[in-house]
Amino acid sequence: MKARPRDVENRVAEEFSKIFARYGLEPVERIPVLGRTGPDISINEAGFVIDVKSRLQCPKTYIYQDWQKHGIIKAGGVLLCPIKFFDEFVLQGEREPTPIDFVSKMVAEWWCHMHGWTRDNCPDNYSMIVLHKPRLPIGNSIVVFLPYDRRPIHEQFANFRK
Repeated sequence: MKARPRDVENRVAEEFSKIFARYGLEPVERIPVLGRTGPDISINEAGFVIDVKSRLQCPKTYIYQDWQKHGIIKAGGVLLCPIKFFDEFVLQGEREPTPIDFVSKMVAEWWCHMHGWTRDNCPDNYSMIVLHKPRLPIGNSIVVFLPYDRRPIHEQFANFRK
């Protein structure tokens, strides 16, 4: 594995840790093991099982959107939101997703693999993948998760705020 993806994993963990800190949750970090099939980021009490994909071939359609306008996008069976808006649009917000007519087979395969791992190993947690293109700011990386996980995640974080 090249150094760049590990650096990206570290920075994704830092971004999620900043979000978690606002709710009084433990930070997360990159899991320093090569060749595993599970998550790249440690799992804290939020229950996010995160796999980071830093690839040139991440779909531009998912990466380059007007996120201020759309908030969350629904593409096929998943929701997408940049890390920098995850707190506002997913954890705090009730904004309805904007559907787009594009589904990436590659992202669907990554997603199915991660979700299968979560189902087999941490069934009460939430599968997520983070899509990152090299040289893209980490905050613009896209979090991919399931629509039916959105409400439980939102409710869980409402309890963390109390």
